[in-house]
Amino acid sequence: FVSPLFTLFVGQIGYHPKWATCIQTCDESESIQLSIELNLSAPPKVMLRSEFNIVPAVVSGRLPEQNMSLKTQMEATNHQKRLAFNAYMENQISSAKSSVVGYTTKPGAPIYLIRNDAFPFRRADGVCSTKSEKDSWVTYHFLPEALVP
Repeated sequence: FVSPLFTLFVGQIGYHPKWATCIQTCDESESIQLSIELNLSAPPKVMLRSEFNIVPAVVSGRLPEQNMSLKTQMEATNHQKRLAFNAYMENQISSAKSSVVGYTTKPGAPIYLIRNDAFPFRRADGVCSTKSEKDSWVTYHFLPEALVP
């Protein structure tokens, strides 16, 4: 006997608030409605997650010259690019006008900024298995801290 039991877990990884719940049903037509109120006065802690050999659907632009010149971006290490991006984001957050959710880059390429319309991500074209990870595109995007390994 096989029972088609569906299970839905609602909550946050590593956090067990009072509202977390588990709903089970075996009725495929049963509708489940869920409402969650977020406390937007305290923004969630986020971290950059890195996705190797992945590119966004679209980019919104390059990191501005005032943060790092194009020539410097082309020659910078990943660490230097991360520092420049972090400095850019600190400025954007303090002015409360940022829609940037991450960036994508690779060695010898500039820092391309991404927004929410960058999803879904896709595999980078033309990257063969003989290329090393350090030579391929890497996309960094913000996620809640609990979801970043």
